[in-house]
Amino acid sequence: MSRLEKARVDGGRVLIFGDLHLSATYEGQHISYPRDCFDNMEKIKEICNKEKPSAVCFLGDLIGVNERTIRDRQFFMRVMQFFVYLNTLTNNNVYSVKGNHDAGDFTDFDFLLGMGLIKNPKYLDYYSSSGSHEVRFHFVNYGYEGFNLDLTEDSEGVSNVVLGHADYYIDGVTNWYSAGSAVEVGRLDNFCGVELIISGHIHTPSTDILYASMKDGSSVGLLFTGSPSRTSERFD
Repeated sequence: MSRLEKARVDGGRVLIFGDLHLSATYEGQHISYPRDCFDNMEKIKEICNKEKPSAVCFLGDLIGVNERTIRDRQFFMRVMQFFVYLNTLTNNNVYSVKGNHDAGDFTDFDFLLGMGLIKNPKYLDYYSSSGSHEVRFHFVNYGYEGFNLDLTEDSEGVSNVVLGHADYYIDGVTNWYSAGSAVEVGRLDNFCGVELIISGHIHTPSTDILYASMKDGSSVGLLFTGSPSRTSERFD
């Protein structure tokens, strides 16, 4: 399945949510993890009903904790209804980064993508209601952090923002998963020119935007949204 090159949204708000990890079988420390998944989907619908976004973006790991496909068809029906609802509300502007739990041999992420319920473009251009180009959101899938970005060459005032899913790491600043799978932001030459990274994968939300120094002398902000389905503690 070929990847959509680019997309565009005009005006309004863009809402960004972290890892959903929708699962009918996982329990962990939850009394009922499936019920928590339903509650999370309803909460997101409530937020979207209130904010009336022009687009909704997810940061990967949509499906599963220990699985890549949901075998409980009733549960998966509720998941599909959730994405149909968001598409109806946003005029089919629902996007997602591909996380590590979304990878595999035709996962439910691929199914939702094929059904048109989510889109995974290389980038999404945001234009204000007056028609000015303000932001280019780059969708950097898990494992593709070193690939070149199509940075905008428009006039000044356009921000390049990465929507990613990785253990982005800033030497001397961050202290989680700093060995093995860490992706050190300061070494990503292809991210020079990016102003902000908003990432999934790390389930605890950032309390502040952290900054990494780049080789070209610029700085890049880093923010983790966290996961609403985090297993050890819950965040709004």
